[in-house]
Amino acid sequence: MPSRRKVSQAPVLARSSSPEPRDIQKQGTRGRIDARAAHTIAKLQKAGISNAGSLAFKNTDKKPAKFAKMPDMKKKEDVDEAIDVLTDVWKLPRASVLISVTGGAQAFNLDKRLTASFQRGLKAAVRTTKACVVTGGTKCGCMELVGKTLEDEEHLVLLGVSPFNEVHGSAQLDGSKYLNIHDYHARQKGETKPALDPNHTHHILVSGVGFGGEIDTRNLIEEAICREPVDQDEAEAEGDEPHASHAHKPALVSPMVMLVVGGGYGTVKTVLAALQAKGGSTACPVVLVPEAKGAGYYIHEAVHLSDERHTAQRVGAEVAAQWFKECDPAREFGKLTQEQLGEALADIVRLSKVKLAHSANQDVPIKFFHTARDDNNNLRDVLLNAILDDCRTTNQAIRLAVEWGDATITRKQLQESSEVGNSLRVELETALLAADYELIKVLTDFKADPGKVRLNRLVGYDL
Repeated sequence: MPSRRKVSQAPVLARSSSPEPRDIQKQGTRGRIDARAAHTIAKLQKAGISNAGSLAFKNTDKKPAKFAKMPDMKKKEDVDEAIDVLTDVWKLPRASVLISVTGGAQAFNLDKRLTASFQRGLKAAVRTTKACVVTGGTKCGCMELVGKTLEDEEHLVLLGVSPFNEVHGSAQLDGSKYLNIHDYHARQKGETKPALDPNHTHHILVSGVGFGGEIDTRNLIEEAICREPVDQDEAEAEGDEPHASHAHKPALVSPMVMLVVGGGYGTVKTVLAALQAKGGSTACPVVLVPEAKGAGYYIHEAVHLSDERHTAQRVGAEVAAQWFKECDPAREFGKLTQEQLGEALADIVRLSKVKLAHSANQDVPIKFFHTARDDNNNLRDVLLNAILDDCRTTNQAIRLAVEWGDATITRKQLQESSEVGNSLRVELETALLAADYELIKVLTDFKADPGKVRLNRLVGYDL
């Protein structure tokens, strides 16, 4: 029997913890329970969450997963409010890193070598970064593979974002009571709607849209999860002493990366949305796995065929024609025309050449993972380097690399940083606390100043 996934019950670095209203504190035990539930439901409803509770997956040993139903929200501030409330109610840990996985749902078939390499690399990346992982949430394709890969990870937040009306069991959930635990039964023979994946710890179900219609809301959800208040150590590391002006600095944003495994036109649209900086959003680094075929393969072909002699428009049209020729267009694309696919691929090619404007590393946004090439045959390292490319400041990138305890990536990041804006004090303290000799050597090679180290942090009390 597979081991039971352990999920943290207590809030770890909880983003917020709302104080209990006084009228609830004065009541008896039963009254407090009812009043707390009413207070929680009112908060959720005010934020636009029309239902929430837990899903008990029958015939599995999985702990019930949290779920929430929300409308297709178009405004960033509405999604921010909804995620803030869910973060508080679910006691979610703060995401220091987010990995968004998208790709094939149907006809998804990786060979054993690629599957093993993908699972090994993703699991290692999540363990190193303690990332929050987001997928489409259903028990099929790359989403099911991610669930199986991470099912035994402790303290993991694995969030699925799915269209409510398109998943199995939505009718039963629609009539369910708020905050209850609901039995989620397996699909009956002949049912076509995909079931929710039991290995995901949380599910957000977006109402009023079909498959692909939830992409914009999912993007906003991921951005909301990545919002993070300024860390005091980060503020102090900007200079030798903390300064009152740091209280007015904008909040740091946790870095994220999108991992693409297979997929069709919906995945092409998702990648295009990730690369576009509009509506106050920033572009996001994307790692594609061409060997998984589908969208990742054809985007790889388009990006690598383009150069000064072959324009994005021409390459997009050629690769779209190739894709149409090698698949069943009616099944794969429906009413989508070859010209429309070519235009989307051409837009991705253009954006793949544009460096990430917000990034301290100023790198291009698209990277590829190949199992057969010596230079990037470790998915973990490809993902971690892409995550650092999404950091807003050099200090944030160096800090993360040190927290991960990876001397090689830390050295690479320090070499790529044109200037280090602090004494590396906090980073050296972190390495000393971990007794990581290799990391300490890397930092001292780059002039980390031992004289700035705070001894009270190392010994755990004020001297």
